[in-house]
Amino acid sequence: MTLCGWVHRKRDLGGFVFLDLRDRAGLVQVVIDPATAPAAAAAAKDVRAEFVVRLAGTVAGRGDNINPKLPTGQIEVRADRLEKGPAAPAETGHTIATLLTRLRLLILSLYAHLKTLLPFPHSL
Repeated sequence: MTLCGWVHRKRDLGGFVFLDLRDRAGLVQVVIDPATAPAAAAAAKDVRAEFVVRLAGTVAGRGDNINPKLPTGQIEVRADRLEKGPAAPAETGHTIATLLTRLRLLILSLYAHLKTLLPFPHSL
């Protein structure tokens, strides 16, 4: 299986590297084992949040570690190959500036939607 998306979160727990990969369909957990995929583990060392990656691997069940908060919480992808793409042009992570920009855009979209729902005084 081949997946492409943005790195939502990265966790390096000694031997294993865990990536939460995000695309328009949602999140999936990716596991990189340096013993079975040393090239993928080496490429994962430089990956940060919001990097674009393409990976190939196999889908496996998570056993007893099911995450009920995610629709894909019963599976994980065990990566064999990882290719790193560019980082996002904006600052990575949820900084105050990016959150304020997202909030402004949300307010503008809600305002545009409300204009169609609420009558203006001149139309009453």
